[in-house]
Amino acid sequence: MLRSRTVPLAAYAKHMLKYQDGQFGHHPLFRYYVFNRIIREQALSATRFLYSQSNKNGLSLDKLSNLINGNRGSQLLNKIVQYVWNLKGTRPYWRQKRNKLTAYTKNIKSGSLFFTLSATDLHWHNLHSYMPLFNEYKAANKA
Repeated sequence: MLRSRTVPLAAYAKHMLKYQDGQFGHHPLFRYYVFNRIIREQALSATRFLYSQSNKNGLSLDKLSNLINGNRGSQLLNKIVQYVWNLKGTRPYWRQKRNKLTAYTKNIKSGSLFFTLSATDLHWHNLHSYMPLFNEYKAANKA
């Protein structure tokens, strides 16, 4: 019997992990299986997008095979890698995240200073006195 609506795999897996007897949540490989299936579906949808884009240029499967095996194979593979940057877990995905983080850290202005005083600043010595090896710590600060 066909369903009246489709259920995404991620929502189905989330439901199965919370299943009443816990058989899916306790299974050691179920999570990995579902993660693998989700990544495969995303990769297949990206591949369909690449093929549909190449189909507009009149590129058949034989021409695509010749391009991969020929001199321009590396150029084509670079284009394929550019299309899969949004697939979690792939190298292009993590490279993009690293580049965003690098750009963020380069744009941080270091001219500001955040300084706060509170009543607890006066109690640090009392708090440290309860720590082990406090006497050695106190002697090291005087030296």
